Amino acid sequence: MNLLKKTIKDKIKAFLHIFPYGKDISLLLFAKREGISYRGYFKSHEEALRKLSKSQAKEYDILNKKKASNAKHEESTLDNFFHDADYPLLFWLSKLMVNQQNILEFGGSVGHFFYSAQKFQPFPDDINWTIAELPAAVDLGKKLAAKRGEKRLEFMDSERITEAPPADIFVTAGALQYTQTDLPDVLSLLKELPTHVLFHHSPCHGEQSFWTLQNLGLCEVPYFVHSIKTLKEKMEALGYEVRAQWKKDRTVEIPFHLNKSIEGYLGFYFELK
Repeated sequence: MNLLKKTIKDKIKAFLHIFPYGKDISLLLFAKREGISYRGYFKSHEEALRKLSKSQAKEYDILNKKKASNAKHEESTLDNFFHDADYPLLFWLSKLMVNQQNILEFGGSVGHFFYSAQKFQPFPDDINWTIAELPAAVDLGKKLAAKRGEKRLEFMDSERITEAPPADIFVTAGALQYTQTDLPDVLSLLKELPTHVLFHHSPCHGEQSFWTLQNLGLCEVPYFVHSIKTLKEKMEALGYEVRAQWKKDRTVEIPFHLNKSIEGYLGFYFELK
């Protein structure tokens, strides 16, 4: 029955795509039911906020609150949350990480990458890894780390990023698109610029930076797309150069703004000159 439904759905999509704006209409009809969907093109975070759905939660932290309500399940996934797309991030960390380093991760939830990556690359015992996150993730992350006796991992509210200890390596993976600032602006808030910056799994457009709205089921939130051109220029102005770049195939298609479509999420390794 599920196969039959999929076949019918695919045929309806193919039929719609024949007509002008047919793909836009099929995205409106099916994308939300199939998972994450997008709508709208905005030039600022404030403009995107004004267009949020009134019938849904408007903050990403509601997803962290749901995790906290099912902490046992969340704990059971910590060591098995590594994805194939994370290998480039792990590769560069394995090259850069040495003893007695400070690592600052912006985003990171309750430590999924920290825990699961160590199956492939054990981290040194004397590193200090700080995760800057939203309040609900911070609370749950601290509880899970204490339960596990993990003393290398600390958590802080991302709103207090200016108070973060100086870091040798700055890591962010799939998080900055949910904030009001881009990567160079976040780095500028730190006490010192990190020598190494690993910017992983981020939606990037060849020319433009812009906002759209992402529907995650439990909530709808503003979603930022970096301009590759602007990102590189601003990072260069801070004194960084690109050492490596990688891509994961993943689309972002916005109905009636298909010229802003993204065919891949990018990652970069920046090094301070």
